[in-house]
Amino acid sequence: MTALHPRSSADPRMLRWITATALPAELPGAIDAYKRALEMKTAWLGAEHLEVAKAHQNLALAQQSLRLNDEARKHYQSALAIRRGKLEPGHPAIANTLFHLAWLSHAEGAAGHAEARREYDQARSIWEQSRGLQHGDAVVLLRYSAALHVAQGHADKAVPLLVQAAQLAESILAPAQPTSGWINRTAMVRRLRRTEDITFSLLLQRPGDRTLQQLALVT
Repeated sequence: MTALHPRSSADPRMLRWITATALPAELPGAIDAYKRALEMKTAWLGAEHLEVAKAHQNLALAQQSLRLNDEARKHYQSALAIRRGKLEPGHPAIANTLFHLAWLSHAEGAAGHAEARREYDQARSIWEQSRGLQHGDAVVLLRYSAALHVAQGHADKAVPLLVQAAQLAESILAPAQPTSGWINRTAMVRRLRRTEDITFSLLLQRPGDRTLQQLALVT
């Protein structure tokens, strides 16, 4: 990565704008923009700054969406190393990066399943001890973790996770939940739609399972 002179490369206001802006990865030039943001933040703030970790993860997310998995893994790992070096071991930001690494490992098929299981479990453990599981990312983690159990031939372990995910989603979406404003509800519904096929694929394997039948009605 080309070093940039900190006084001529970027304005701090530009760094804040880059942090707040999410470009669709498929947009022409988006990956280059994310790389440029990483270069700028590194030049201004130093390679071990938490904002640089965020820039690594944003780039990794964009690369993963384009199936550039090897490049994405490198930047997720860089983000994780920075966060582990700067934050307490149980910080939820570490869990967030582990979750995305698990998602990446999971997508690689059988070769990545063991690693994905370890990363999912680590992320869940951190979230349970820090911010709890009352958020959309945790719901998705539980459902992806269930899908991984199915892929590994452990359908019996998947059902309790799907039940827990459904219960969490219901509580997050409940009108009495203070954090369930319109934006959060919309994000939650979007996350559920991305993972609803997990329940139905498992139901095909276990058509007589009444718990799965009930879950299929509410997902």
